[in-house]
Amino acid sequence: MSTNPSPAGDPRPSQLIDLALQGGGSHGAFTWGVLDRLLEESWLTIEAISGTSAGAMNAAVMADGHAKGGNPGAREALEGFWRTVSQAARFSPLQRSPLDVLLGRWSLDTSPAYIAFDMMARVFSPYDLSFGAPNPLTRLEASRRVGDSLKEHAGKLWKDQDWRMDVTNDTG
Repeated sequence: MSTNPSPAGDPRPSQLIDLALQGGGSHGAFTWGVLDRLLEESWLTIEAISGTSAGAMNAAVMADGHAKGGNPGAREALEGFWRTVSQAARFSPLQRSPLDVLLGRWSLDTSPAYIAFDMMARVFSPYDLSFGAPNPLTRLEASRRVGDSLKEHAGKLWKDQDWRMDVTNDTG
């Protein structure tokens, strides 16, 4: 077992970890922060990673960044992806109402668009409400680049690992 210094300078044995990342938009953004912190540690080695929904996006972006530049590349890729997602959300109709902003509340309970979407979701399936609109993530250039890169690097992301991944890049 090799040893790498901890941030305090103490030698610490290398530790292999496997990660399973949960889904959910805000959970995905939180997980980005956790991954960023884990990637700072030279003594931690991520041997395997899986995820669902936003967790799968984090796993894919992290794997892509890691393939291109190790842990620093993975950290940079995750930050770039989540910054792009947050910028895209600026124009979402799901925003706090002016009253909520004024009162400092962080709830969408009085947002007109949220109320309308909530009422429709109680009557219709999300599949009925897409109106033929594509997945909003397909508009993010970062998600396209990551999908293409993972197809190229699948199986060789981490050396000496038998690593396989099915990657789809649905654009429609």
